[in-house]
Amino acid sequence: MVKPGTPPPSGKPTVAPTTSPLASAMMAKRVPYKVSQEEAADYVKPSQLPDDAQSTVREQLRGLLGYLNVHHHGLKRGAKVYRFQQSTENYGQYDLGTGAITINEDVHQRATKFMSEPTNPKYRKHADDASTLIHETIHAMSPMQSKAYDGHGAFIEEATTEILARKVMRDKFQIPDEHWCDDDGTPSGSYGEEIHSLNQIVSSVLGQHAPIAHQDVYRLIEDAAAKMRQQSQVFDRKNRYVRHFANNLELPPHLFTGLDANAAAARRLQIVSDVSAEVERQHHDWQG
Repeated sequence: MVKPGTPPPSGKPTVAPTTSPLASAMMAKRVPYKVSQEEAADYVKPSQLPDDAQSTVREQLRGLLGYLNVHHHGLKRGAKVYRFQQSTENYGQYDLGTGAITINEDVHQRATKFMSEPTNPKYRKHADDASTLIHETIHAMSPMQSKAYDGHGAFIEEATTEILARKVMRDKFQIPDEHWCDDDGTPSGSYGEEIHSLNQIVSSVLGQHAPIAHQDVYRLIEDAAAKMRQQSQVFDRKNRYVRHFANNLELPPHLFTGLDANAAAARRLQIVSDVSAEVERQHHDWQG
């Protein structure tokens, strides 16, 4: 389950949505997916998409994201994954336990327009709506189990999920990185603060050993966000999940200049430990 999210910035649709299976799955609002029973009660009871429509959606999403070579943890749980919601306040949820993505028809029209004509300038402003589906579906490819979704574990899950969603939007729909940043280049939008914080943490740790540009650090994190989901191993503890992220950072060779093999291995272990510890220190009580 998830807690209510903040509605996307664009306005409400003025015409009825279409019934395309893929478009119908475009309505999930990316939000953390662990809430109390009281919060969960705020959701409108969802209706489920027909089995054939869900199968179509799942396969289309696999095709879209296939180039990432990620392990489809949640999407392997069967066809009954995508559900439909009529709430006008809560935009969606991902249930880590069942793999269900509940989607909201309020953003359906905007996402449908973007997906149908992603290069149309008139619809480019709806990229955020399309990216919500990508984000929620990437959650379904996470090696995290529900016990690990807490504090700094949840922080890493949401930050890396959003980073990977933005990568897909860039690679598949030519939405540039600048779309998700303020004028000064600081990440903004959904989980923008978390992405900026993670970039700062990794930059600070790596910078203790050699200079490295923030943009280069972002690419390291982006690559790690994919690599950490390309393995079948699952994690039920938040500390191990955070370290799993740090272990998947492909550290550049210049960080090890002048070191022999043993010293280089020791430095790598130190960097992994330092990144993990700093993420925990800054975000041990993160709640989204």
